[in-house]
Amino acid sequence: MTNKQLELSAEHYGSESTVIQADTVFYPTPVRLRRAAWVFFPLLLAAILVLPIPVLHLVAVPAFLVFAVVLGLRRLREEWAWIRVRGPCPACRQPQEFDTPSVPVMPITVACPGCGEFVKIQGRD
Repeated sequence: MTNKQLELSAEHYGSESTVIQADTVFYPTPVRLRRAAWVFFPLLLAAILVLPIPVLHLVAVPAFLVFAVVLGLRRLREEWAWIRVRGPCPACRQPQEFDTPSVPVMPITVACPGCGEFVKIQGRD
């Protein structure tokens, strides 16, 4: 795994944009395979264990198999994730640590934990 720090732009309507830092982790292929296996195989095992239970197996086995494939593929495709996003809020100008999803689609809109205003985070030009 490789940790990198990215500079992003934070914007708020009517305020000057600020530069914030995002700590990210990039997953190489072997790590992505291991992370996908940690999701896939427990769900596959659950599907196998539920198989002999009458009536329940009609719903649970297909559900476990679908979740195993969907969540396993999601982890396999996850090439990077944000660890932490911090910097000055463009609305209140106070240093903040923003709550963001681990892998967002840019641009993303989040609420400032200090002032509650919405902030748009995107890559810098």
